[in-house]
Amino acid sequence: SAVFFDSEVVMKRVMKSTISIILSILIFFSFCSLGISAEENVVNSTNSDTGIINSNYDSYITKFEKESFPTSNIELNLTNLISDQSNVIINDNLIEMNEEHNNSKFSFSVTEEGFYNLILSYYPSKSGTANIQIGVKIDGEYPFLDAEKLICFRSWKDASNKWRVDSLGNEFTTEQIQTGELIKHTLFDKNGVYSEPFKFYLTKGQHNLEIVLVEEGLSIETISFCGIENTITYKEIEKSYQTH
Repeated sequence: SAVFFDSEVVMKRVMKSTISIILSILIFFSFCSLGISAEENVVNSTNSDTGIINSNYDSYITKFEKESFPTSNIELNLTNLISDQSNVIINDNLIEMNEEHNNSKFSFSVTEEGFYNLILSYYPSKSGTANIQIGVKIDGEYPFLDAEKLICFRSWKDASNKWRVDSLGNEFTTEQIQTGELIKHTLFDKNGVYSEPFKFYLTKGQHNLEIVLVEEGLSIETISFCGIENTITYKEIEKSYQTH
């Protein structure tokens, strides 16, 4: 026998189902937006345990409305080391940092306010093979999240100019050993999100820099805050073309 449907009843059921789906979608996205908002609040808040004052590098850079690019450099060495520390080893005029002695503090003065790159001149520890990780605090706080773990590389070379050969006659590249040379390294984003080295903003006056060893070890010769050349933006180039 044939089955007949009441079109009005069917339409009501379809409408109810559609409204339920729409409401579910709206509720879902409302919760998502609340989660994102809460996460942003956490990201941009001060973390009293780690000393991070702003964990977002973009926010850190953009909060300085008037960008200034000093031309001078500030070099720190043993003379800038805060002397009342018992957690420091001095060896051949180098500040040696390892698992037990993992913190070094420096005091310095800034005459030109603005953005600086931070450059370390160091010797990697002879033991270990992984990259060295350090944290950088300025005046007791990490300026942004990535400053908590920054990479310092090791330098490698071939142990021999001859190929290694196994018992079957297969050739392999020679063993890699550390060069033992001084490395001059500008701190940058280890994740590759930012193509340029990290910029650290310094105001005029007296400041403290703290290097915290996270992994491996190194011996520091000098630390330099180098003034950044103010590169021309695409908008400025476009404007210059329009005026000619």
